[in-house]
Amino acid sequence: MVAVAERADFRALPDDVVLDVAREDGRVVVTLNIGDFARLHQQSLVDGRLHPGMVMVTGHAFPQDRAFVGALVNALIVAAETSSLPSAGEVVYLRPAGG
Repeated sequence: MVAVAERADFRALPDDVVLDVAREDGRVVVTLNIGDFARLHQQSLVDGRLHPGMVMVTGHAFPQDRAFVGALVNALIVAAETSSLPSAGEVVYLRPAGG
């Protein structure tokens, strides 16, 4: 897993470039930026350029408090273990583990 916030060279990249990097690396995008990435998902369908998958995270399901990172990581682990992560070109909305 690579977080944009952890990589100084990624922080200033526009969302479409982040998605292109994910395509090149074969990485699923996990984002709180639902509006912009939903638009990019739709554009990828129009263009016929699949992305590796997108996991949308809402602030309602995952409040951005002290427990945010742990809850997000746990939910991603459960999603991986239950084959609930998206396939290429798909979008899923992540739910908290056990929720």
